[in-house]
Amino acid sequence: MRRIKPLFYLGLLSFLSLDCVETVISVRLLPDGHYTLRFQSKGDSTDVFDDDFPHPLSDDWTRSVQQQENDGNKVWTLNTHGLFSGSIAFPQGSNSAIDLNHSINVTKTDGWIATHYKLEYRFRGREAFRKYPQFAKQIRGVSSDSTQWISEVLTFIVSAGMDDLQLSVQQAIDPDLAERIKNHIQGYFIHIKEKELFDELSRDFLRNAFGPFLNQLPQDYVESVKGAMAPYEQEWRITSGLADDNIRLYAFLPGVITTHNADAISGDTLKWKFGLEQFLNDDYNIRAASIVYSPRQIQAVILGLTALFLLFLWIIFKTRNKQ
Repeated sequence: MRRIKPLFYLGLLSFLSLDCVETVISVRLLPDGHYTLRFQSKGDSTDVFDDDFPHPLSDDWTRSVQQQENDGNKVWTLNTHGLFSGSIAFPQGSNSAIDLNHSINVTKTDGWIATHYKLEYRFRGREAFRKYPQFAKQIRGVSSDSTQWISEVLTFIVSAGMDDLQLSVQQAIDPDLAERIKNHIQGYFIHIKEKELFDELSRDFLRNAFGPFLNQLPQDYVESVKGAMAPYEQEWRITSGLADDNIRLYAFLPGVITTHNADAISGDTLKWKFGLEQFLNDDYNIRAASIVYSPRQIQAVILGLTALFLLFLWIIFKTRNKQ
């Protein structure tokens, strides 16, 4: 039977050979409060169609795919768009730390003289500095020691999987033993040299790491840890897959822009350009607001004020005549 390589190993290889994908998000607010939302991703097919930045897929969306040659390489373009109102979260109904979570909220507030529009777009932070700070520094270009961050990421993933098992009555082990294993694993990964580390990851590294404790553990414990690790491996793989991606967001709002935190504004277009660094740890929030005045209501106000002013003058005139 052929050995299946660990997800982390495959994710590591993909991280070391990243291809750039550019995703353009366009939001156009309409006067009635609806808005059109468009996603366009362009790049290599393996990156455009992976789950790092997945496009929404449901009956509410229209999707198209294009392919073209660029210097002998195939470039794929994926377009997805739809018409909506209110709030949308991606992925729909999910707030998991695994996926790239982003959400949009558009509000329209009708006033007597003017209508206010507000756009909020949030990219949930990946919390990388809390989980694996050396890897986060690698993304930021502060650190270049691959053995440090690989060891750190492995330690976090294994420890997180073990912590989840400790919450299960059937799969929990002695807490002191669990802490000893986690301390051992941290040292085990740290002291493996780079070449040996890559060789180790291509094999059943987890069983080797647990080696000194196997006779103290249930027979299927290592396999259970592998299953519990899977979500954290996928979370790291998605984070690492976003490392070289570029995101551009364009917003078009009715009326006059009143507030925004855009990087640039050109005519009626607000522009943001960002990537994983902006939400590597904390949330990245996009905000804009505009106002549309009602000419008819303004005319009514002017006419009303003029009438009041004339009435005031007439009262003064009549009062003086009586005197």
